[in-house]
Amino acid sequence: MVYTRDEGGRITRQHNTVAMSADEIRDGYQHHEKLMGWPEKDIYWSTPYGLGNGLAPASDAAKQSLT
Repeated sequence: MVYTRDEGGRITRQHNTVAMSADEIRDGYQHHEKLMGWPEKDIYWSTPYGLGNGLAPASDAAKQSLT
């Protein structure tokens, strides 16, 4: 699942998915964070804080491929 984060830290869940290889995600989305209050429990951000895009694995298999 795709998420965005604004400059103030507000997170928004987009209603679309993206298909990327685990290598592409590891290269471009290196900042792991736990999600609270969203369907997905983990997210990988393009930036450590502030404005950024994030990808959250939608399944346990997808999550395991990133570790």
